[in-house]
Amino acid sequence: MSPKNEYLSIFWLSLLLLFNLIFGAWVNLIGDEAYYWMYAQNLDWGYFDHPPMIALWIKIGYTLIPNTLGTRLLPILFNILGLYLLLKLIQKIQEDKQLQQTNHPSIFLYFSLVICSILYQIYGFIATPDSPLLFFTIAFLFAYYKHLKNTSISTVLLVGMTGAALLYSKYHGILVIGFILLSNLSLWKKQSTYWAGLVTLLLLTPHLYWQYSHDYPSVLYHLTERHRVDYQYSFTLQYLVNQALLYLPFIILAISKWRTPNEASISQINQDVELVNTFYRACYFLVFGVLIFFCMMTFKGRVEDHWTAIACIPLIILVMDWIIGKPKLQKHLKYISLTLLPLFILARIFMAVDIIPNKAIKKRFFRGATWAKGIQTAAAGQTVAFINSYDQAARYAFYTEEESHSLNNRYWRKNQYDLWNYDKLMDGRNIFLITTEAKQHYQAIDVGEKKPFYGRMYNNLTLYPRLQIQFKDTLAQTDQSQLNIPVKLYHEYDQVINLDQKHIFFTVHFMQENKIFAETNAVQVAELVDKAVFSLPPKQEILLHLTVELPEAVKNQSNTTTIIGISLTTMDIGPIRHRGL
Repeated sequence: MSPKNEYLSIFWLSLLLLFNLIFGAWVNLIGDEAYYWMYAQNLDWGYFDHPPMIALWIKIGYTLIPNTLGTRLLPILFNILGLYLLLKLIQKIQEDKQLQQTNHPSIFLYFSLVICSILYQIYGFIATPDSPLLFFTIAFLFAYYKHLKNTSISTVLLVGMTGAALLYSKYHGILVIGFILLSNLSLWKKQSTYWAGLVTLLLLTPHLYWQYSHDYPSVLYHLTERHRVDYQYSFTLQYLVNQALLYLPFIILAISKWRTPNEASISQINQDVELVNTFYRACYFLVFGVLIFFCMMTFKGRVEDHWTAIACIPLIILVMDWIIGKPKLQKHLKYISLTLLPLFILARIFMAVDIIPNKAIKKRFFRGATWAKGIQTAAAGQTVAFINSYDQAARYAFYTEEESHSLNNRYWRKNQYDLWNYDKLMDGRNIFLITTEAKQHYQAIDVGEKKPFYGRMYNNLTLYPRLQIQFKDTLAQTDQSQLNIPVKLYHEYDQVINLDQKHIFFTVHFMQENKIFAETNAVQVAELVDKAVFSLPPKQEILLHLTVELPEAVKNQSNTTTIIGISLTTMDIGPIRHRGL
């Protein structure tokens, strides 16, 4: 790159950095960012939902600047560094094709393509696992290209280290590595591939051990627990429509390229260069592989729009090759980018300024210090816990710097709060319980929104999610309307636990295909044990017999397998998940 173009690229990158820093400090943390900020307050080699890279980034940035900007500092900086590294990669590829198109227009075209990358723009300043995922996707592609040119110890180490960093960022990194391996089957015959894989595996060992020691929570969640809904054609249709909109600029450029095949193009010089063709083949595999993979995933459940973000990196590389030497395509790119730029700026402003009367937008971007202060005032110094809301619990902790928790029952998905053993933190403490629904004995809390939150103080709240409930013997159906269920209770706590019968009930769930379709009315513990409080010593079992009325939905089932689950329902928290069932 000439000195002039070097300065020009640094100028545009600096301008973009300033833009992202301004909005990084201005826009409130969204719920997911606050949740990952909670990760950073408890650094570990893994977490329930994701690997630990985003937690490390947030920890470093927040240590330097303990506020919203600090939380987003490293994602912003690595976003700019990633763009610079990607520019270097593209220019190196063009030089290897003997295309000396590294003057001013190519710099302008590159940043025009960056503007067209909607998903990359979204994660320009947001602190989520997608930020390190995008950066290390660029780094891994850079390392792979160097490895194609020179299979040395340094490139093997570089591929192995960037591969590990990719997988430490988000599990979607498996797709990046997998589709590149599929695009070049000769890699499977090279020793360097296995040495690079060994480096990656060694660096991943702490995370793999964390998964093992925690019973593989991330694996089970992403492969089985996350997808528990019946297929709806709208899942696939919505995915196709949304992806078409997100990648519309690239689709327009692809159509324009197809309609102008006879235009002279410098990028057609030396197309027989095997190295460049091999790398471009990897980019095509990555783009189409990611989009097709997640389209197939819609048959298992809803797919989030941003899951395909890694496809925008190889797309930028490919489209840059298309447009070099094609004035018509460059003209189309110019019009598209100039149209999108003001829209992106306007969207950022709407994220920072509460001027759109939309409930979803307000909930996502404008629950900040005012919202947290309203709840903090109502709690009057007591520990706050939210029912089934990890993002609100994390956001409250961030803005108040006070302890908070998410209490997750069977009706909500598991998350990191389930691994933090919050029951140890709530052994007989006073808890101010928060919900978004009006309930008896709950007070309305003004949080600066049209709809209030609701809270209630509970004294001496004790939770026992590590209490195990197991079926003792065969279930017996006493008649067509009742079921007798013998169960045993035991626990993993070191001390005796006392179950206050006034607040604890048994709930029996009837499930098919991992979905609850019916429940009994709660069976109060007091009906089973003739004591106000009964104790469970550690490593001892207590046998109870539940007799429950079968719901009509269960009676009407015929020739179908029904799974029965049992929970202890604690006050307004709902049925708690227990081990053993």
